[in-house]
Amino acid sequence: MPRFFFPEILDLPPKRPHDHQITLLPNTPLVKVKPCRYHHALKKTMSNLISALLKDGLIVPNNNSFSSLVLSVKKKNDTWRVCVGYKGLNVVTIKDSFPIPAIDKLLDELDGVSIF
Repeated sequence: MPRFFFPEILDLPPKRPHDHQITLLPNTPLVKVKPCRYHHALKKTMSNLISALLKDGLIVPNNNSFSSLVLSVKKKNDTWRVCVGYKGLNVVTIKDSFPIPAIDKLLDELDGVSIF
C-alpha cells in the first residue's frame, strides 16, 4: 500500500469572502457536552499539546457557548493527536440538500476518459 505524505500545516487558512456557517434546526438549545475526566499524567500531556497548538496558531481561543468533546489519541509513533467529537452538534444540524458526492462515484464517471 503506498504511503502519502502531506506537508505539515503551519497556519490557519486565509480569511474568505464569506464565513462557513452551520445551520441548526429551529429552537435548538445550546449543545454542551460534559468534558472527559483525564488521568493526571494524560491531563498534563493534553495541556502541553493544546499549549503547543495555541502557540503555533493552529487553534485559537473561542468564547462560543457550544461545546464538544475533545479527546487525545495515541498514535503509532507514541505521539498524541487531538480529536474533537461533534456528534452532539451533528444531531441538530440541518443537512445539506446536495451532499458532497462520494469519491468512488466520481471516479466511476471518469471510466475510459483520457483527457481531464
